[in-house]
Amino acid sequence: MVLSLGPRMKTHQTALVILPPEALCGPIQELRRAHDRHYPRWMPHITLLYPFWPQERFVEARRRIAAVCNDYGPFVLKLAELRSFLHGRAGSTAWLAPEPAEPVKELQHRLQEVFPECDDTANFDSGYTPHLSVGQARENLDAVMAQMRSVLRPIEFEVQGVALIARKGDEPFHVVELVRFP
Repeated sequence: MVLSLGPRMKTHQTALVILPPEALCGPIQELRRAHDRHYPRWMPHITLLYPFWPQERFVEARRRIAAVCNDYGPFVLKLAELRSFLHGRAGSTAWLAPEPAEPVKELQHRLQEVFPECDDTANFDSGYTPHLSVGQARENLDAVMAQMRSVLRPIEFEVQGVALIARKGDEPFHVVELVRFP
C-alpha cells in the first residue's frame, strides 16, 4: 500500500527527471540560452515528476524510486524532433521529443503510482507528454522553430537511471542523487 503525503507535501523546489549526459548538451544549451527563460534555473532534462517531495523526504523517496527502477534496464533515447505546446495568448514552448516515448511514459506512470500526489505532469487532457524544453516564443513561433531546427542535430544517449534534483530559493537546480537501473 502506498501512503499519500497529500498535495501540501510536494514542492516546486524538487523534481524527479531524466538527464541527458552533460557532454551531449552543448547544442541544447545554446538554444536554451537564447530562447528559454528557465535556462538559469534548470539543466536540460525530461521531467518525470514535478513538483516533488521536499528534499528532507529524499531517503524515503529514493527507496520507492529504487523499487521501481529495479524493474528496468538502461534504454536508448533519441532527441531529434522539435515540437511545440501552444499556451494560448501566453505563447508556446518548443521542445524535443524523446524517441521512443513509450519507455519514458511507462517509467513516469510507474513512478507516479508510488507518488500519487505528484501527478502534475500527467494532469492534462492528453496525459503525460515526455519532452525536453528548449525555449518559449510569444510570437513568430514558426520562425523561432525554423532557426532552432537549423542548428539542432540529433542526440542519442542511454538512460541509465533517474535523478533527484533540488534547489534552494531562486538558486539553480542541482543533482542530489542519481538512482540507477540495475
